[in-house]
Amino acid sequence: MSFNRFEFISEIFKDRLQDFSYHLNQGIQAFGQMSRLQISWRGQTESWKSETKVDSSREIELAFQLAWGEESIQFAIEIVQSNDFFKKDKSLIESYTRQICYGYFLQAENAYLETHVYQDDLTGVYNYRKLHCDIERSVENFNKNKKPFSLVFIDIDHFKQVNDSYGHRTGSFLIQELSKHLVSMVGEQVSVYRYGGDEFVFLCQNYQMNELTELLQKLLGHLKTVSFELPSGKKYQMSLSMGVAEFPTHAKSVQQLIDLADKMMYSAKKQNNGSQVLFPGHKKFAA
Repeated sequence: MSFNRFEFISEIFKDRLQDFSYHLNQGIQAFGQMSRLQISWRGQTESWKSETKVDSSREIELAFQLAWGEESIQFAIEIVQSNDFFKKDKSLIESYTRQICYGYFLQAENAYLETHVYQDDLTGVYNYRKLHCDIERSVENFNKNKKPFSLVFIDIDHFKQVNDSYGHRTGSFLIQELSKHLVSMVGEQVSVYRYGGDEFVFLCQNYQMNELTELLQKLLGHLKTVSFELPSGKKYQMSLSMGVAEFPTHAKSVQQLIDLADKMMYSAKKQNNGSQVLFPGHKKFAA
């Protein structure tokens, strides 16, 4: 599901209410303990209440909101004071509590920004920015643990004909559907990225070449059994071309690795056999 910034942040407050309550309680422990928390936005309300019996005579109520643009989240908080010093003037407690809430809000906003900077809008998988960051991190990890990693570039065969024959809406639909199959077919050691257009990339950790070959054969074999139903109702059989390169076996730098995997993919594509994978040294297989 795609959220705008406000929806994303408010969902984080909702989903992590217990965690937020814990951190808020930790932050205000010099003043007392929170007995109730209520968060409201756009007519929705989420509540938390302490299971511990409280002394209501020492309870103070705080109410404030965090706003940005025309949107806001309202907070209603009850705190049981541990010190009567703040009983007459609760402004310090309110100011401090507001800062804790604002800090949590900034964490939620950073999560939103990170998600949307590194997420492909069409498919929801990672994008090329995330790929480049993860490759750099993989190189750093290799320098520490000496474990190679691989890139697999993936391209839909004859995709231009799809756009020409059925339109770009259908082309976008097929890209979305393919991304679902790619994600479902790989494990935790493989990250999936949309590089652009109809190109996808796998970043594969802890795979020997024979294990990676087996994975890609399984994927291509699976796609041969899938008939994609287009929005028009017509069926479409998809084939892929793939190129593989391993660091540092085949390339000594990030750019060399990307260029080589991309080159292998286009070499496989030029052979025009469909559902084919090409490795450096022209080792190849077809599903």
